[in-house]
Amino acid sequence: LRALGEDAPLGLWVRGTASLAALAETAVAVTGARAASDYGKHVAGYLAGGLADRNVTVVAAIGHGADGAALAGALARGEAAAPPIGVHAGGVTGPYGEAMLRHERWLLGSGGLVASLCAPGVPLSSARANQRQWLMTALTSAVAVVEAALGSHPCPLGRTR
Repeated sequence: LRALGEDAPLGLWVRGTASLAALAETAVAVTGARAASDYGKHVAGYLAGGLADRNVTVVAAIGHGADGAALAGALARGEAAAPPIGVHAGGVTGPYGEAMLRHERWLLGSGGLVASLCAPGVPLSSARANQRQWLMTALTSAVAVVEAALGSHPCPLGRTR
């Protein structure tokens, strides 16, 4: 994030005990459609698992679809693999559904991190989805979009690290 200079966020909320700087050193975002096909979810999980096996940190949105499958794929590799970073479109604590809370517990229990641009307790919002995607690209050196509909914007373009 330091490389962003004046474009860096003023603050970042993070849960977990790992070093964000250390995990982001070799990080790749794996993202895609929230309503991903079974094949898209399979590819996201497979790609993320392979990256984690090679000690590359997977960064993905905490949620459903391709991103959720990417986090699950990275987490399924166990302690020998790089722990992932899950990014929220709301605060790092909030009134989330059970599926998101399971992902959070799995992430934190595996040495991963939960990150957000929003303060704890800020509710999820589709309007904050672009901020979440921006943070995912800011934390990483590459972005893999495994499945997205035409006209969707899975990640901000034009950013250089």
